[in-house]
Amino acid sequence: MLYIILSIIVGYFFGSIPFGYIAGKLVGRDIRQEGYHRIGASNVYSVLGFIPAIFVFFGDFFKGVIPIVILRSFGISEPVASIAGLSAILGHNWPIFLGFKGEGRGLATSCGVLYYLLPLEAICGFAIFILLSIILKSTSLPTLIFACIVPVLVLLFPEPLWTFGISLSVSLILVFTRIIGGLKQIEGRQDKRNAVLHLILYDSVR
Repeated sequence: MLYIILSIIVGYFFGSIPFGYIAGKLVGRDIRQEGYHRIGASNVYSVLGFIPAIFVFFGDFFKGVIPIVILRSFGISEPVASIAGLSAILGHNWPIFLGFKGEGRGLATSCGVLYYLLPLEAICGFAIFILLSIILKSTSLPTLIFACIVPVLVLLFPEPLWTFGISLSVSLILVFTRIIGGLKQIEGRQDKRNAVLHLILYDSVR
């Protein structure tokens, strides 16, 4: 139990480091007030450009990897240490350093967690994500597909059962984050069911 609590704390701390926000502040801008109003690499790209977005993406990516590596180096089992990865995603989306208001979706951090634990499945899923993003010229639906296809791939490959639980949790966090992030858009709408479905699929409400 102590190791589980430690994993949650360590993961959340690393996940809360707001690289997107820091990148904006370095040039005197608050990334949360521009573009998509989020701290992830996609918003950094839309506001600051390609190079800052690359640095932010890899910063967010390794937020999901480093806490697991640290805990494993102290002899904590991989299933328990992997909880730090999930906690890092939550930290990115609701960082303590920004008053729990990062408005992120945690894609890069999720990629880091999944790549470290399930490299083959993550690479296959990310390849599908890139292909669909190019075809659809959008990352909203491909992000959801990426998150959902990895648990399916885990079942197709001879992976430990606990990795399915972790990959499924990543998918559920993404869906939950989209719904929570769009609650204000749903308020006052009569077609709430369709609005929630559109949030889950496209991360926005028409």
